[in-house]
Amino acid sequence: MRTHRQIVAAVLLAAGIAGVGVMAGNQLPAADDPEKKAREELQAAEAQLRAAEAQVKLARAKLERAKNAQFAQKEATLRQQLQSVEWTVDGIRAAGAGAFTLRLSHFQRLFLTDLAVARDAKVSIDNVPGKVADLKRGMRLGLRLAADDLVVTGIDAFTPQELKDYLVKEVDVAKQTLSVTRAGKDLLTGLFVGDAEIFLEGEESDLARLKPGIQVSLSFVATGGQLSLRTIQARK
Repeated sequence: MRTHRQIVAAVLLAAGIAGVGVMAGNQLPAADDPEKKAREELQAAEAQLRAAEAQVKLARAKLERAKNAQFAQKEATLRQQLQSVEWTVDGIRAAGAGAFTLRLSHFQRLFLTDLAVARDAKVSIDNVPGKVADLKRGMRLGLRLAADDLVVTGIDAFTPQELKDYLVKEVDVAKQTLSVTRAGKDLLTGLFVGDAEIFLEGEESDLARLKPGIQVSLSFVATGGQLSLRTIQARK
């Protein structure tokens, strides 16, 4: 049997160990507080990051909408300008599955190539319903474009009148003048050509190639109160 002293020592030893355990248990919450605080700070930072990312996403979407609106406005202006021009057919190309593309020009200064035509586009030729395939090179036409795309939805075409009675009578290359007859009578004599553009059979040419008897169409422009020759379209 243990002696009284041994029992007391055992009790004291147990009490001491228990005390240490109690002290350690009391200190654990204090040790957990910084970790809890750090975890809360991390969660708050992550929440701020998510909010910032959401703001960035909204800002980017707003920027894209602004860009799209600006582009749409420019495209709408361009669409209106293209629809206000009288074009000349330079070529029609089948694009497969009943689709076509057009090559157009305006006084050989403005050109449109690979302009798509909607399959259900309404076509009128000389005020009669027609088809895109019926268009001929040299025809004049006006366009109607889709509201949201550069695609032709309507064509009003007409065959230009052949003015076979406008003929070259005489050309003076040195003086840069041209004389034209109409129905066998003098119409324009010694017309100064200057820097007017000259096209023979649709290709750029010069005054020397315009021979007597060639058919011509003349375009004039009024500048500063004076009428000057701008374009000569000639055919053999």
